[in-house]
Amino acid sequence: MPTTQLKTIAIYPKRADVPQAWVDALIADLAKAGFNVSVVPRDDAAAAERMVKATDIVLAFGGDGTFLAAARLAAPCGKPVLGVNLGTLGFLAEYEQSDWPAALADLVAGRLKTEPRMMLRCELNDQDLGWALNDVVINKGALARMITVDLRVNGEAVARFRADGLIVATPVGSTAYNLSAGGPIVYPHTDVIAITPICPHHLNVRPLIVSPDAVIELDIENPAEACHLTLDGQVGHPLPLHSRVLVARAPLPLRLVRGPQRSFFGTLTQKLGWADSGKPGGG
Repeated sequence: MPTTQLKTIAIYPKRADVPQAWVDALIADLAKAGFNVSVVPRDDAAAAERMVKATDIVLAFGGDGTFLAAARLAAPCGKPVLGVNLGTLGFLAEYEQSDWPAALADLVAGRLKTEPRMMLRCELNDQDLGWALNDVVINKGALARMITVDLRVNGEAVARFRADGLIVATPVGSTAYNLSAGGPIVYPHTDVIAITPICPHHLNVRPLIVSPDAVIELDIENPAEACHLTLDGQVGHPLPLHSRVLVARAPLPLRLVRGPQRSFFGTLTQKLGWADSGKPGGG
């Protein structure tokens, strides 16, 4: 990513807990480095899309939630996203807040690169709901009743099962809700889609890995209370009775901006504590 190709930067800030003085300092740092800088409005979707389309790169300052929202905005526009973590876990960000001087230096020196990350596209009863970077999730309502899901892949019947819900995850999302539900960790360069049931009623129901070009069809019979469909845990839709959900790979990937020092397995070690798992007495 040569610096000469980057002229305009759009900052996508966390909604809260980010002092305006710090945002102003970011803008000053970037402007001093020769970039034209703007701040993406979080409450005007049309204006945010226009701004991102006109920029060269999006800088997401916040936690994983901020990065996911920035990715859903930037990926359909073909724009790369660089994350700086201001949250607690920060699994998706390339830099921590304390590393901002190093991030700026890498950006100016052209040491950053982009890598594609699969996005998912979701439809509900033939209505386009948008894209997701982590996952598309079907979950039951507040009452402790299971839902019935008929799963088809590429038109072929796979299974009917009862569970608390179902997760359809990308490799990026494999370390999120999918991991908590017992799904596999997927190396990000492995283009596959993970389908993981949430607390299935039958113990022989297990997570399933399918090809990246698979079309996943979910027919849901709701119990008495409402069920919900969520994209990245942020965009929610109620599911009417006898809903039909289609999930497939989105037409464009996210262009994830990577730093020169970061690695996937290094992130697992740091964020999941794998460095201690092999020590005597380690958990």
